[in-house]
Amino acid sequence: PNEQSLLRGILELDGYSVHVAGDGLEALECLERLTPRFVLLDMQMPRCDGRKTCERIRSRPRWQSLPVFAVSAASPESVGLSVGRLGVDEWFPKPLDAPALMNRLRREAAGFL
Repeated sequence: PNEQSLLRGILELDGYSVHVAGDGLEALECLERLTPRFVLLDMQMPRCDGRKTCERIRSRPRWQSLPVFAVSAASPESVGLSVGRLGVDEWFPKPLDAPALMNRLRREAAGFL
């Protein structure tokens, strides 16, 4: 929750509208209602972890091209998730390099302009 709040604050300061989910199931429910530019996904979540959430996102045609970025202390190998179009688009390890993440998100958002 603390990291989630901090990241939300950083994103909002940069002008993003942020929707926060407490776990993977809640994130999937949000995706049903919203059309985000991208998803930031922690791998260690209750009820539906990051790997399962990402797999569900990638299994839906509507969401397959949605950029998904992992923010996690774990490695892609340790959670069994690839980096690429079938997994997450990019992996940002914790402790988070916030400027690197923000630069990547800005590049992603620029593609929507």
